[in-house]
Amino acid sequence: MANHATVITVYHDGMPALLQMIASVYTHHALIADVIIVNNSNERIDHLSQKRHGAPFRVRIIESGRNIGFGAANNLALRRTQTDYVLLLNPDAQLTGGFLEAAIVMMDERPEIAAVGPKLVDFYGNPHASAFTSPSCASYFIDAFALGRFVDRRRTPAREINLCGYLCETADWLCGAAVVLRRKVLDQIGRFDEDYFLYYEDTDLFMRIRMNGSVVMHCPQFIVRHVGRNEDGLYCDKFNSSTRIVHHSRSVLTYWRKHGRQQMPIVRAILCASSIFKFWTWALLMLISRKTGFTAVRQRLRGYAEAAAIALFE
Repeated sequence: MANHATVITVYHDGMPALLQMIASVYTHHALIADVIIVNNSNERIDHLSQKRHGAPFRVRIIESGRNIGFGAANNLALRRTQTDYVLLLNPDAQLTGGFLEAAIVMMDERPEIAAVGPKLVDFYGNPHASAFTSPSCASYFIDAFALGRFVDRRRTPAREINLCGYLCETADWLCGAAVVLRRKVLDQIGRFDEDYFLYYEDTDLFMRIRMNGSVVMHCPQFIVRHVGRNEDGLYCDKFNSSTRIVHHSRSVLTYWRKHGRQQMPIVRAILCASSIFKFWTWALLMLISRKTGFTAVRQRLRGYAEAAAIALFE
């Protein structure tokens, strides 16, 4: 089982978190052949390849030259990977416990399994959503109007399986922040679809993995710490950016064009209505609350206005 995995991470910002991620990987060096960091930022990070710290694997840097998106950046690394398995690990995630070892044991034993994901928790141990059922118009409505705190749409009763002594459950798709994938299957399905710049690229990937006849497993007894900001709820920090709102909106439409074209009128209506709702909600909040700064609100208003236009005209 030695040197069976390559760790791939896509870096855009947050050097302290990236250094912590690399440090967490060192404790699993017996299973790792390479760590590949795709640099999607304007920062120089080539110094990281020189910091071996006694680890027996290489840290390789791939310069993308610009921000080419999450899926395209992963594909750059996947094309240079020869190991049986790859671990996609966000730069703000930290590998803990025996997750990588257990995932490789299970996938060696069961060749039909193409992906294994852990339970994700934040810095304080609070769980993040990490395993999901396939998107539907109902689940998209819940997400679009930030109703997740009232309706649990993320998990339905799953089929539990005992694999090599580990209790796992089937899933339709997994959060791409930390997941072990079988490289052979990725090669068969064509890796990530680069039509998605940001968001829904992992949803699409797992849809095609399952269409290929492979199984996706979630193993919640293993923990990976994901210290990034949560993306749930009306006040999600990551959407204080018009660029992220626009990318998310375009990815929604891209996904449904591929996997549910007949539902496109409903999806467009939800996207347009939720964008208008959020626009006026944030406009009102700007008047009555100081919870969020003016710059963030302005970014939100611009993003939601563009999202409504995307829903109507793209």
